[in-house]
Amino acid sequence: MIIHIVGFRFKDTVTEEQRKDVSRKLLSLADTSGVIKSVSGGLEKSPEGKGKGYHQIYTLKFQRWEDLHFYQNYDHAHQIFNSETGQLSEDVLVWDYEDFQF
Repeated sequence: MIIHIVGFRFKDTVTEEQRKDVSRKLLSLADTSGVIKSVSGGLEKSPEGKGKGYHQIYTLKFQRWEDLHFYQNYDHAHQIFNSETGQLSEDVLVWDYEDFQF
């Protein structure tokens, strides 16, 4: 299983409603992409205080690296999501890894 983790640190001007809209749009990508096996996410709430200012974190799972590649480079819904939400983010963190491959 390929794990794709995405974290958003929003600009100070972004409202709570805009953040919720980003969540709705990202979660809906699982219904449109055809390659996402599952998606989950939420607000960063670590009691350790090591969230580095990120507001929302998501985990998307893919069966194969080729599926993630398709999603990142060719998935029309993902491209629209990026264009609509890109201006809201101060920073985006992305980690990709294969489960249990060390």
